[in-house]
Amino acid sequence: MRNWLYILLLAATMAVAGCASRGADEVACTDSEYTEATAMSVHLAEPERALTIIDSAVIVGNLSWTRAEYLKAVTQYGGMDNMPLARQTCLDLIEHKEALTDTLTLEQTYTLLASIEKSSGNYAAVIRYATEASRLAHAFGRYHIVGKMEGYIAHAQALTGHTNEGIDRLKGAIEELRQMNNFDGVTSYHSASKNLIHILNDNGRFDEIVPVCEAMLSRYDELEQHPERFSIDREGFDPAEFVDFARGQTLAFLTIAYAEQGDIAKGLEAEAAAFRTRWSQSPDCDLMLVSAYHRLGQFDRFDQAMDRITASTRPWTASMPR
Repeated sequence: MRNWLYILLLAATMAVAGCASRGADEVACTDSEYTEATAMSVHLAEPERALTIIDSAVIVGNLSWTRAEYLKAVTQYGGMDNMPLARQTCLDLIEHKEALTDTLTLEQTYTLLASIEKSSGNYAAVIRYATEASRLAHAFGRYHIVGKMEGYIAHAQALTGHTNEGIDRLKGAIEELRQMNNFDGVTSYHSASKNLIHILNDNGRFDEIVPVCEAMLSRYDELEQHPERFSIDREGFDPAEFVDFARGQTLAFLTIAYAEQGDIAKGLEAEAAAFRTRWSQSPDCDLMLVSAYHRLGQFDRFDQAMDRITASTRPWTASMPR
């Protein structure tokens, strides 16, 4: 074990020992600081502090060993940018028998492994881990994870010479998600459909993007017109805000597809519809449509978008952000 891990564990132990020497009320107050929420609130800016909190939370009984190991991997990956260490922590966790009884953490660990391998470019591993994450997410009804993982699988298959296989699998997942009358299903459907659009775009299959976008717009119209059909699974989730975002982004994809095909009239029509959404005022709109403006002869909008992009500190590298 590396020295800094030992120091963190020692610090956590000393902190708990300090709690034990104080009164009962004071102990309870201090123990409540050692939680998953507290650790995750600082894991990006102060990863070492987050690791200390995680170790302390295990000692005082606020976290199980499995949950703690997963949170450590999240911190190592996101806060410390140490993919090899995060990967090893995940692999050690899924091999441990305790992980089999903590199904949520097991699914999240496979999801994290898929993200790690996607970042490292190991696409065979992405397919392996994302497939298992998707299977577990299906089993436990966590459909907001399914769309993302199926997108990972399809993207990895496309990059390893199995584009059609990946597209067919992703289309099956999209159709399944389209039938779900809850907002987790709807948001996952949007995520999976975007992944399909990116794959089709990367392969120059712009004509196939159009029906995907049309199906997405139809779904969001249904959601807007009949919100009573959909159960809301997330606290604080605003259906109207999501519909505006999803419709605007989908219309932007449609604009790009028509522009790439040289269909100026339909491209301008889709662009005008996109600009009727509040989403069109977001930086993402500029990033997505800047190339389409030029193809559509919208040179004033192209110049304005380029000015806003140049003035922004946000990095941009592509016309269709992922």
